[in-house]
Amino acid sequence: MRLWPRRFRLMLAQAARRLRPPRHDEVTCLLNRRGMRDKLKSFARGSPMLLCLGLEWLKPVDDLFGRDGVNELLVEAAARLGARLQDGDILARAGGDEFMILRAESLGRDAAIAYARAMINCLSQPFTLKGGKAQISACAGLARGYGHGETAEGLLDAVHIALGQARAAGAGQVRLFTEVMNERLSRPPQWEEEFQAALRDRDFLLLFQPIFACQSLTLCGFEALARWRHPGRGMIGPEEFIPIAEAGDMIGAFGTYMLEAACRAASAWPGALRVAVNLSPVQLRDPALPERVREILDKTGLASGRLELELTEGTMLEPTRQTQASLAALKAIGVSLAIDDFGIGYSSLSYLHRFSFQRLKIDKSFVEDAAWCGDAGIVIRAIIGLCAALGMESLAEGVETREQLEFLREAGCNEVQGYLLGHPLAEEEIPALLARLGGGPLILP
Repeated sequence: MRLWPRRFRLMLAQAARRLRPPRHDEVTCLLNRRGMRDKLKSFARGSPMLLCLGLEWLKPVDDLFGRDGVNELLVEAAARLGARLQDGDILARAGGDEFMILRAESLGRDAAIAYARAMINCLSQPFTLKGGKAQISACAGLARGYGHGETAEGLLDAVHIALGQARAAGAGQVRLFTEVMNERLSRPPQWEEEFQAALRDRDFLLLFQPIFACQSLTLCGFEALARWRHPGRGMIGPEEFIPIAEAGDMIGAFGTYMLEAACRAASAWPGALRVAVNLSPVQLRDPALPERVREILDKTGLASGRLELELTEGTMLEPTRQTQASLAALKAIGVSLAIDDFGIGYSSLSYLHRFSFQRLKIDKSFVEDAAWCGDAGIVIRAIIGLCAALGMESLAEGVETREQLEFLREAGCNEVQGYLLGHPLAEEEIPALLARLGGGPLILP
């Protein structure tokens, strides 16, 4: 058989390459979404974990430095992420402002979220471009391989759903894909209607976890924790229903209801016991929030100094005038402000300097490892030292063993909460705890 001349074979090969869909991104030379999907297929029957990072605040970079500046930043972002990969991890640029990381083996929930926040943190550091410095932020969606139909497309769809929820919540946020998210997308009217009905019927349970002084173990107050009493699925935690409330524009009504319920319960407690209530980033962007808080305090009769509002670090990294105005107004009312899960996100000193926070809450992932992991202990001591230097108080979450408590006491932590000290209580159970303590310290068994 006669062979084609070499030049014709080269022409055919070049044409085939042009017709074949590309698997790599032209700017970063990483795999693109199609390339990542092909890689995912080889893990389809395992338990991979997929992280999708969405970059925020790229438009100001484009305005200042142009498209070349954005591309320069993307290349540097790819290098930063690549330097943090472990053996077997695969990095891709999945779209204009998205990166993906595939891990062959999934992590547990807390470890996966900590991993995502570490990646967000590396992208939050300033970028040095040819035209000057640039600052961006990021959000992250996480999906683990099991439970999504065990297909590459199923995992890609899941991680983008989670990323969408994170972006709706604000810069620096992380969302792990759950079946609640999946069912909400497949049947959105039903889930939103059920949540609206629960809000109308007040079908939520408010629990209160006690907070104690670390050294004396005297009671300082309680953190309010919400649960949705779903008629078919039982108790649903806030990590699953808050995205539904935020996406359905119901977080304002839900937050108002829960804040009023928490303040009303706290108004019956003796002395200066405080109540801590979590605040959604979406709520903080509402200009009516400070006045709403003032009205609730007036209505329930709770002194403003006994209310503490907890915010995530990601909330503080959104440089909006509205965020700053809301925080200033809340401080003027007299409520305390705390940063929740401190140490696993940006841990930036800039917002601590700008606003007078009363407390930093040390994330439980550090407390879990404090007794045996030197690095975790170093982080805890550093946060406690930072609080002391800035005139703030430190609170450690997730204290479950005596060893952890003793470490925190030796490190100088101010307050603690966790199952060693007390599980979340229904409102009607609090008087029994107060009677048992009698104003004195908690006696551990």
